[in-house]
Amino acid sequence: MVFDSHESRYVPFHKWLEKNIIDVDEDIIVHILVLCYEIWCARNKKCFEGTDVDVTATIQKAQRSIVNFKSASTVLVETLSGGPILPISDVHWTPPFSVFYKLNVDAAGPIEGDKWDIGVVVRDNESVVVGASRWQVCSLPDSEVAEALAMRKGLEFAKDMSFLNLIA
Repeated sequence: MVFDSHESRYVPFHKWLEKNIIDVDEDIIVHILVLCYEIWCARNKKCFEGTDVDVTATIQKAQRSIVNFKSASTVLVETLSGGPILPISDVHWTPPFSVFYKLNVDAAGPIEGDKWDIGVVVRDNESVVVGASRWQVCSLPDSEVAEALAMRKGLEFAKDMSFLNLIA
């Protein structure tokens, strides 16, 4: 990276990014930005909670976040291309205590006649998705039954994946 000679040795991050982001593959940009975000989060844990965060753990969290984002983006594109756009609710997810995993389930339908989609997501205390799955089932009488089945499928999934300390 070359800067003009009149510039000081200190280069603000936004200037560095501006000079280096031109003609860079989008995948590399995503990796840089996610890693910067995770470094910022680790810095905040150190500054505000006094907690040291391992460098390797920060990098691994960034890698998991990218995989999870790409997976969620694929599901979103599939959903938006095949169905109606649904309003986003104002419900906020809250993390579990440090030794627990949190199970979230949902059912949507009926879709295409009598089909229902059931989705399951398991997150750790840092909001990282550690497991997810989806099923399509037929012939459910109403949304209450679909939601109950979603919970059952979610609990079965969590058991199969050995998530023992679970909050639903």
